[in-house]
Order: sequence, then C-alpha cells, then structure tokens
Amino acid sequence: MKCPYCTSDVPEKYNFCLTCQRQVKCLNCKESLLPEKNKCFVCGIVIGASQSSQTPMNEFTLEEKQTRTSAYRKINGRLSDNAIGEAATLFSGLYRHRKNLCHCHFLKLQK
Repeated sequence: MKCPYCTSDVPEKYNFCLTCQRQVKCLNCKESLLPEKNKCFVCGIVIGASQSSQTPMNEFTLEEKQTRTSAYRKINGRLSDNAIGEAATLFSGLYRHRKNLCHCHFLKLQK
C-alpha cells in the first residue's frame, strides 16, 4: 500500500510508514486509516486513545472530619498512576499543618 501522507510504499504487515513514521492502519482492526482523521471509520476506535484507555486507574478517597461544631468532607476520584502521585503531594501539602484529623486512602483497582 502507499502512505497517504508521503506516498512511500508501506509493507502490508506494517501499521506505520517507514519513511514518515505516521500511522496508516488501525491497530485494532488493521484497516487503512483516512488521512488527517482522528478515528478509524471501520471499527470506530479513536486513534491514539487505545493505549490510554488501558492505563490502570487508582481510586482516591480523601476524608476530613472535625469535632466541636462538626464538619465532614469526602472527596472521591479516579486517577492514573502518574496523576495519583501529584494528587498525594498536593493533598498532603494542603492538610499538613491543619489540626483536624485527615485520612487519605489510595487503593489500586484490580483489572
């Protein structure tokens, strides 16, 4: 097949052009991609999103409790391995100097 970007010959078994290194076939269904489109129009997968959708996610829970007049706050979220470290640093910095009780739980979701 010919690369739709640089017109070089691309071996049939390859998903990327050897010359310009652009993706020419869908990694999911192996069909040819339309140039300058961000998804495969055969199977519908978004190009470049298949790897990020396989990124393991972590469940994040932050609970804060206060006594005296009573206050309670709970934050739940899902973050990637890269983002969970940044969130832990951020939240620990916010609550480091507070006098109330703070519990932070980081749980790895099983896939």
